[in-house]
Amino acid sequence: MSVQQIGSREAIRLRFGPFELNVAERSFKKANQVIPLGGRAYDILIALLENAGEVVGKAELIAKAWPDVTVEEGSLRVHLSALRKALGDGQFGNKYIANIQGQGYSFIAPVTRLPTDRDTSGSASAGLSNLPPALGRMVGRDNVVREIQGWLQTEQRLITILGAGGIGKTTVALAVGHGTLADFSGAAFFVDVSTVSDKEQLFGAIASAVGLDPQLVDPKKALLNLLRPRKVLIILDSCEHLIEKTAEIADYIFQNAPDIRILATSREALHVPGEHVLRLSPLDCPPEQPGLTASEVLAYPAARLFAERVSVRRGDFSLGDDEAPMVAEICRKLDGIPLAIELAAGRAAIFGVRNTVAKLGSRLDLLKFGRRTASPRHQTLKATLDWSHDHLSEVERIVLRRVAIFIGPFTLEAALAVGEEGGIDQSEIGGAVENLVNKSLMVAWPGYRGMLYRLLDTTRSYALEKLGLSGEHHSIAARHAKFSIQLLESSRSNLFDLERAEAPAGALPDYLVNIRAALEWSFGPDGSDNTAIRTAAAAAQLFLAMSLFVECRNWMERAIDRIAADCDPRDQMEIHASLALSLMFTAGNSERVRDAFNTALTFAERREDAYQQLRLLSGLSMYLHRTIDADGSLEVALRAETVAKKTGNREDAALADSMLGAALYACRPRPRAKTPRTGPAQFAGFPTVQRKSVSV
Repeated sequence: MSVQQIGSREAIRLRFGPFELNVAERSFKKANQVIPLGGRAYDILIALLENAGEVVGKAELIAKAWPDVTVEEGSLRVHLSALRKALGDGQFGNKYIANIQGQGYSFIAPVTRLPTDRDTSGSASAGLSNLPPALGRMVGRDNVVREIQGWLQTEQRLITILGAGGIGKTTVALAVGHGTLADFSGAAFFVDVSTVSDKEQLFGAIASAVGLDPQLVDPKKALLNLLRPRKVLIILDSCEHLIEKTAEIADYIFQNAPDIRILATSREALHVPGEHVLRLSPLDCPPEQPGLTASEVLAYPAARLFAERVSVRRGDFSLGDDEAPMVAEICRKLDGIPLAIELAAGRAAIFGVRNTVAKLGSRLDLLKFGRRTASPRHQTLKATLDWSHDHLSEVERIVLRRVAIFIGPFTLEAALAVGEEGGIDQSEIGGAVENLVNKSLMVAWPGYRGMLYRLLDTTRSYALEKLGLSGEHHSIAARHAKFSIQLLESSRSNLFDLERAEAPAGALPDYLVNIRAALEWSFGPDGSDNTAIRTAAAAAQLFLAMSLFVECRNWMERAIDRIAADCDPRDQMEIHASLALSLMFTAGNSERVRDAFNTALTFAERREDAYQQLRLLSGLSMYLHRTIDADGSLEVALRAETVAKKTGNREDAALADSMLGAALYACRPRPRAKTPRTGPAQFAGFPTVQRKSVSV
């Protein structure tokens, strides 16, 4: 937690670890034993505590400890060393002060503000707080904590913190509770809703937290009589598994006790009148940008949390520029989820950053190691996700694991395409998607032509494991490939229109990673030749549009190896044509390009598809110009003119004329030196074009 303006609040008493600091007395104790601390070291400690969780620059620390004297950094290091020695910093796994390379120092242990005599002088319930210690020093959440504290001081009496598992809801709620103890005269109560299973048990848990006998005949009435005249903060943590009953009780207290403030944490809203919802976002992560330095990476809270948690476990850790990009990658892969980052940091403290980033392909294996001091559902990320999964309906579980086949964003149409199997209809899938968003297991945001959805990578890894265990992976992968083919084919226009095609609900290039996954599956042991050919043919135009010529060439070559006699001629035409274009841009103007164009033309002629014949002749003409084959380009142009006459389309005629003009220009004789270039004589050397005699 961040402790503001300690120096001006003389009555403040702070506790961290086994230590207690009394600001008014300038005393520092450990287990009631006074710890001698020099004045400079004490001032440095106060400066760090004032900004607990944040980096304090060396210049600022020097200004605090030596306000009227100019000293070198060496003096600061001496007194910091004395302070660390007094704290036993780094001994027995205890870590309080972290050195942030190139920036300064940070106090990284949880800090609790203790009630004072002044705090306990106005309420019968004062000093009765049962708040557990903070779950760890927060990083990047101070603004959120201050915002919630501000709301609690106004008319916002019922606030729900929403977020996915491991996002830090409980940590923020406890920080708010500890930070507002003075506002509620020390009367703040914490109730772990996850430990109860029905409404009566929840009433009993709240009654017990505030000091009532839970065995009272009418705990509901007794609870209201106790709370009505008081100003109290009640934190209801992890409400999602008992959401309706929690909402009912919270609404009852809210309506009948006007000075009570309720702060709930949940993966879905309570949906009661007067509720104010704050959705807790992941920590900001460093961007995917080459050359980031350690100081640039540590400017982002996700990376700062990782570095500090490694430092807690391994006191000699200091992030350098060589490992900074790896830490940035870890944070991005873990979606900025604090619990996931902390668990990965624990791994990195033992096995190193490089090993940790290499292991992130199997996130669930990596993150099975946890914190022994946390509640069971918070000890590992898998336990957190198990907790969420266990409280889903059967349809929600099915939809969650099936949509895990998508990598990145997907539409509701896509979810319906892979989810509608085994008796589950579209309305059930739509309802399940909505519920998964409400329960913070799925992220939703407005897209190009509708809502887009996404599973966070850690949630997706978990759901994919469930998909594998269900025995459905093969059938869902097949449905995913089928949907990818349909999406591509619905956007297909012609082979040489290389503008970026757009899908019904967003840009196709955004779906590229799923197309690649569909191709890998189709060409793999579980796919089929027919599916592989259709997927490759449908994807070719997108690869060309995005100038992914090498990738296009590789897939087309693999597809040609799988082509069977019964494959759709259009698919074969597109595969050979796309191979020709991608070869031309990657391997030069070889005979393979000409052969691929001619093969594609054969299929187009067999299908009597004049439209594609013209486009293929246009591509072949481009190849012939690149190889300086003037006679060949003229022959192709004349073929194109004949085809255009059959279609009667003005655009086709214009295309054929442009090809013919380019061919005639290539066939022109070189002008003789000093020969006047006037009148029709300049065209005397052009060959005579017998257009009517040419046939395809």
